[in-house]
Amino acid sequence: MFIKCRVAIDNFTANINESALAILARVNWLYVRLLFITIGVAPQFFVTSDAVPETLSLTWQFLPVVLLFSIVGLLFIIGLQAFNPMSAKVWLPPAWKHNPFDLKQPLQFFHFGGWFTLVGSLPSFLFALMSEGNKEGMLIAAMQASFGLGILIGLRLSALIYHRKFTNA
Repeated sequence: MFIKCRVAIDNFTANINESALAILARVNWLYVRLLFITIGVAPQFFVTSDAVPETLSLTWQFLPVVLLFSIVGLLFIIGLQAFNPMSAKVWLPPAWKHNPFDLKQPLQFFHFGGWFTLVGSLPSFLFALMSEGNKEGMLIAAMQASFGLGILIGLRLSALIYHRKFTNA
């Protein structure tokens, strides 16, 4: 009796997994990514705040540090994933058409995150420009843009460094 129940449960979960994979294969991930970016960034256009959060005494000289930190940090994380046995044997190059939430394809998530961060800095830039002389707001927006740009640069470098894990699909 127990074995029959176990087999029935295994068959049921296998059918659910097949159905979920079939649904995910039909999703247009470009629209999903754009929807998430829009949902994340659009509200920032409607929030007006002249208050700049208290920061450590950040200066413009810290901008290259943020860029380098994000590049090196991403390369380190992707390096760990290159040896992760749960990662896909072959990675797809980062693209808007792939599922960013596929745990076996780590570069897709970071591609989405890099663009999300980069685009998310645009409202801050616009508010800083409209505030005429809001240098602190401009610096914070530049830090966010630098971080997102660093992630995207790190992805390009990952394709060169870990080229054996990639396919041209």
